Amino acid sequence: MQYRQSERAEFGGGTTAPERHDVELLTPGEVARLFGVDPKTVTRWAGAGKLTALRTLGGHRRYRSTEVFALLERTDPNRDGRSRVEGVATWGA
Repeated sequence: MQYRQSERAEFGGGTTAPERHDVELLTPGEVARLFGVDPKTVTRWAGAGKLTALRTLGGHRRYRSTEVFALLERTDPNRDGRSRVEGVATWGA
């Protein structure tokens, strides 16, 4: 996977993209399935600062798995079957 220059700086400023084993990246669809929401909701979370979206050279969003799983661990189910993601209510699967 290739990254924009600004994203390379996040990974230590090298001129080559990091190896895939350095950081696992998830698509919006993969993140959405984990939370039981629509992929557009994941995009809104990124816009609201709940997740950090990286962009591929083709402009596609990707999310760091470590950040996604940390957010998943912080969610707590409510009595009505919904889960909360830092103030954003989502319907659970």
